Parts: sequence; C-alpha cells; structure tokens
Amino acid sequence: MLRALKIVLILVAWVFIIMKSYYLQFTNDEGYSYFLIKTHYFRAMPGTANTHWLNSLGIWFGLLLGDDPWKLRLFSVLAWPVYGYAAFKLSNKLNNKLAGLALLSALVLNPYLLDFFSVARGYGMMIAFSMMSLYHAYCLVKEQNWSIGNWQLPFLWASFALLANFSSFYNFLALGLLFLLQHAINGNIRPVFNIPFKRWVFFCAGTVAFTISSLLFIKFYSGDLEFGHQSNLIESIIGSVVNASLYGSASLETIRLISYGLVLFISAGAIQVIVNLVKLRKIIANDLFTCLIAIFLLLNIVFHLLLNTPYLSERTALIIYPMMVLTLLFQWDELLAQRPGLNLLGNAFSILLISGFLLMASTKSELHYHYDWKFNAEVKEVYEYFHRKKAKKVYMDPVYMNIYRNYYSHAYPQLFSFEISTISQLESRHLLPLVIEKMKGCEYAAFFPPVDTSGIRNSGYQFTVQEKLPVTNCILMRLGNVQ
Repeated sequence: MLRALKIVLILVAWVFIIMKSYYLQFTNDEGYSYFLIKTHYFRAMPGTANTHWLNSLGIWFGLLLGDDPWKLRLFSVLAWPVYGYAAFKLSNKLNNKLAGLALLSALVLNPYLLDFFSVARGYGMMIAFSMMSLYHAYCLVKEQNWSIGNWQLPFLWASFALLANFSSFYNFLALGLLFLLQHAINGNIRPVFNIPFKRWVFFCAGTVAFTISSLLFIKFYSGDLEFGHQSNLIESIIGSVVNASLYGSASLETIRLISYGLVLFISAGAIQVIVNLVKLRKIIANDLFTCLIAIFLLLNIVFHLLLNTPYLSERTALIIYPMMVLTLLFQWDELLAQRPGLNLLGNAFSILLISGFLLMASTKSELHYHYDWKFNAEVKEVYEYFHRKKAKKVYMDPVYMNIYRNYYSHAYPQLFSFEISTISQLESRHLLPLVIEKMKGCEYAAFFPPVDTSGIRNSGYQFTVQEKLPVTNCILMRLGNVQ
C-alpha cells in the first residue's frame, strides 16, 4: 500500500511538472541559453556560468521541434522519472516504512525543487543524476563493496550531473574523497591511483578536467562565477534553500531556527560517524549521507578561503536539499531501529512530516511563475499589451527587455515588433533622470515595481496607468507628450 502511494506521489508531481513546463513563461536565464543556441553564438557559451551543457543540448534538441517553451524544457521534464526512481529506491531502504514514506514525501513534494524540473536549466538534471549516484553509492557501501571497478555507476552518474550543472562539483569531490577515505582506512590507498585504463574512467576524468578548466576560465576570464554569498556559510547554503523551499513565506527568525537546528542535527550525526569510524574502521551505509554533507560543507569553506569563491546559495546549493533529507531521515530511522520504544513517536513524527509536505505542496506550488524568476511571470502580457496598442516605440524596464531581446524577438518576430528604449543596466533603473531621457518619443511604457510615478509626472510627463498586472504588479502606461 505504501509503495503504491509513493508511486502515486511521484506521478502526481510529474504531472504538475509537465503542466508547469507548459504554462510557465520563459525566464531570463533560459532566454540567454536559448539565444546562444538559436543564433549559433557558440563561442560565448564557455565564458558564462549560465551555460549548463546538457541543458544547452536539450534546448538544441527542442529547437528541432519548435520555439515553444515546453519543447525547450523536455530534457528537464524527462529527468524527473530518473529522480523519482532514485528517491523511490532510497525510501525503500529505511526499516521504518512510514519513515520511508516521509522521506519520499520530502524528496518529491518540495515546490522549489519541482520548479527546476519544469524549466530549461540544468539544475533538475543535476539533481536527478546526483540522486542516482547517491543511490548506487549507498548500495555499494551497504555491501561494503569498495572495489574500484564496482564504483563505476556512482562516478558515471556524478559525471553526468557535472555536465548538467557545475554546481555539483562539490558533490563529485565529496564522493571521491569519501571513496579515498575508506581506502586510506583500509590501508590500501595506492591501488586507487593505479586504476586500469577503461572508458568509464577516461570519461569521468575528462569530465572533471573539463569542469575544472571551465570553472577557472569563467572565474578568472569572464568573472561570471559570483552567484552566492561571501559570508555566513550556514545561512548562505542551508538558510537560502530552506527559505526558497518555503517559497519565501517564512520569517528570517524561522529560517535561522530551522537552519541552525539542521546544522545541530547534522553535527550530532557527524560525531556519531567519527565514533563509528574509530570503532569499526569503516564507513557504514547509514553514515554515508552524513559524511557526504559534511565534506560538501567543508569543501565550500576551502574553496571560499583559497579562491574567494562565494558560498553556494539557493539554486546553486539545491543539491544540499536531498542530501539533508537523506541525512536526517536515515539517522532518524537508525535511531528508531536501535530504540524500538520510540516507534510510536517515530510514526507520529513521520505523519507530521508527510502532512507538512503535502500542505506545503498544495499551498506553495505555482503553475505560472518560478520562485527565482517571479519577475518574468507576466512578460508576455507586457508584449501583448504593446502589440494590442499597435505601439511603434515603447519604453521597457530592463527586467522585460532582456528576455525580449534573447527569446521573444527570435521566437515570435512577426508578433512582437516595436522599437524599444531602455536603460542598459538593471542597477540604474531607479535613476529617474536617465529613465526620463530614455522615455522620450515613446508611446507606452512598462515598469517593474517599485515605480516613482510622482517623479515621472513632476518631470513633465503626462501619462495614464492603463493596467496593473496581478502577479508582478507591473505598471503599463500610456505616455503623453513632454510639456
């Protein structure tokens, strides 16, 4: 019964993802990747962190079918069954069946995570392939099988995750360091560095070399590797993911309480891991995810100190979400197995967790906008407004200009064709004199809030606010002449 319920949850989530990939308007980051493929501007792809290579391949494939957003998002949508399979198999590894259902609910009912399987970005594929890597690694550690040849699948899936999105580099390194740690404990680390040449080894090594060279090129040549935070590891990595998972609805105090609570729980697990390593001289299966998440966080600190690399945050830290869920639920399951008297409490906690994620999925899931790109929710309505008015020249906030230039002007050249005036930098949008200068000769304007309407009027412009869009509060204006 519980296994069937798990499958239903996975399928329902997939239906939501498919629907969202159809209804969601194209976002800024998707638009730039589309632009580079559509215009064959391939030489610019290596120089931007916005390029997720498997995702770019997916956009190229989608373009064979047309320019509609859902066609360009097929690779991400099709990655969900891979993720769902890994989540299902891992949830079945727990001894407490209700805890297994709670684990699966947490893995497949997070609205923020679901968002990334509905857009043409590499994060969904990265999460799916990383989960497959974790699943195969867990099975091998469970059997205490540390033979190099048998670890082909964990490292291959981790390599595919790298090609989907470079932010999984920390995860790949964590897996590799864990593998080396066990061989060092066994005293046979030398054979690891004498791996016989095989195609899968060459592929993994080549992927890592490509990733390192790409990241160094992006950081030191284009300077585009700056998404994240320079301070507070916990709030940057864990806090940002907690906040996004709640779709920004929780207070800062609540987010901090949850984040530091998770860190305490993970720290307690890490202490137990060290005890087990000393006693047993081996990494056991239930300690696997705790080890990986601890190494993951340490690597963030190391790279931050050595290369001044920002701590991962929000979508770049998304991989930490399933890792935290696996860490917490596997630790909890082990506690219940050791103390049968806690089963009643454990079942109550599992029911509470399942109910919480069902409530969160039903109240926070959005078909028409993505948490990270909510400002793109109504860009098409803006362009359609100009089209209905038969505008010849318009002023657009840069929020609307970027996606128009990269996607809509290429995908719908006959539908949206008007002269556009805008400012060049998003940071300059509040410099009213610059905005006023750019508005000269325009018939209509679209402003993303907040808008200084009184300042525009005082500058000599006559205008009429004709529409205010419901999701983004975008203001659409009919402009008059300068006095």
